[in-house]
Formats: sequence, structure tokens, C-alpha cells
Amino acid sequence: MAAVIRLLDILLCDDRLTDAHCSTITQIHRCSTALLRLLNNILDISKELQVESGKLVLEEAEFDLGRELEGLVDMYFVQCKNHNVETIIDLSDDMPKVVLCI
Repeated sequence: MAAVIRLLDILLCDDRLTDAHCSTITQIHRCSTALLRLLNNILDISKELQVESGKLVLEEAEFDLGRELEGLVDMYFVQCKNHNVETIIDLSDDMPKVVLCI
């Protein structure tokens, strides 16, 4: 997955690409990055999982909720567009920037 992301980075440096190509490659890059993050999280959880005791130790983590929601909309943008579904994300100004997941 990391190799795919690196190849997409190289493609994005090509100044001969059309705007449509850049947009598509950027979308693939975002989805690939999200998938890599998911795979890494799964691997981290499997390392922490104590099979013998049946316990999963959760840790506190801060994350940018707005960025994650925007990434989710970006990830499904192409599929929505192909089905003539308009995707809009309207985040409230008073929404906290960082959320603590406990």
C-alpha cells in the first residue's frame, strides 16, 4: 500500500496531467492513505490484544473530527457522483476541532 501511495505521489508531480486526472489521482491517494491508516490501526490492535485473557486495552486518542468527516466524504465522493448523489458536509463553527476518544 505504501508503494501505491508513493507511485501516486510521483504521478501527481507530472505537470502534463489534466485537472480531471489530478482530481482522480488525488482521490485515489486519499483513499489509499485512509486504507493504509486503517490497516496500521488493525495491526496495532492485534498487537495489543491479549488473546489469553480476552481483554482489549483501549487508549485515549485525540483526533480532528472535522478532518476525519471530510476525509470520509472525499472517500465516497466518486461513488456518490456516479450514482447522481450530491455529497455536502456542513460542519458547525462551534464544533470542537479536536475530540478525545476514550
